Amino acid sequence: MLKKLLSSLLVVTMILGLVACGGQEAESGSKEGPTLAKIKKEGKLVLGTSADYPPYEWIHKDEDGNSQIVGADVALAQAIADELGVELVVQDMQFNAIIPSLKSGEVDIGIAGLVDNEERREAIDFSESYFAGDQGILVRKEDADKYTSKDSFKGVKMAAQMGTTQDELAKTLTGAEYEGMTNQNNIVLELKNHTIDVMVVAGPPGRQFESLNKDLVYKDVGFEDEGAMSVGVAKGNEDLIEIINKVIASWKEDGKMEEAIAKYSEMSSEEVQELQ
Repeated sequence: MLKKLLSSLLVVTMILGLVACGGQEAESGSKEGPTLAKIKKEGKLVLGTSADYPPYEWIHKDEDGNSQIVGADVALAQAIADELGVELVVQDMQFNAIIPSLKSGEVDIGIAGLVDNEERREAIDFSESYFAGDQGILVRKEDADKYTSKDSFKGVKMAAQMGTTQDELAKTLTGAEYEGMTNQNNIVLELKNHTIDVMVVAGPPGRQFESLNKDLVYKDVGFEDEGAMSVGVAKGNEDLIEIINKVIASWKEDGKMEEAIAKYSEMSSEEVQELQ
């Protein structure tokens, strides 16, 4: 009888132990996704961006000749890093490499005027929107009167940055001779050199390029707004997105993104360095 009682108690104890262990594992597994755990372990937040998109991200040269990537998006990334209590590391790359780099874990977050859409949501997840802008064209000032609407591009040589919302838009314009390019600074140079006639571009960088190049002008020709810009994160990191959304909500409430865009829009052309 005693042996049976001891055996029963042993079985109950083992069952309770397994349940407790299982509960701890479930609780532990629910605390942090892989990216947040990596960020905390390494003490750094790696931002993937494409630094050819003023005033969101570009290369700035200070008085001592040192170059660094700055802009409104970088300021937002810094706020996220501050919230996490880690160092921000900025990694520059081609725009169309950001999503693959998020998926591979090479970078932790992607911020580069990245518009949230259904196609991209198949590959990565997005935060809440932090800004939504317009989009139009950048042209030589001498040719500005030629382009009055989105139906003005028959036979026109046109370019936009590959992988962007403007890339997709340009492909739909009837009659245009379109070429996708990887770098916006290079597209501006092609425009100035008369190799192309029109650059399709988002409003804030388009107006920034206009202010930095007196022979160019940004025009609204009736395109729809660009869409909601958000922070990109690899799938399976809801906890990190929750932290990012907290920062974005604070920025929206305080108008910090508009302030950052205004600040970096005031930079002179001498402070913009062409990407190599």
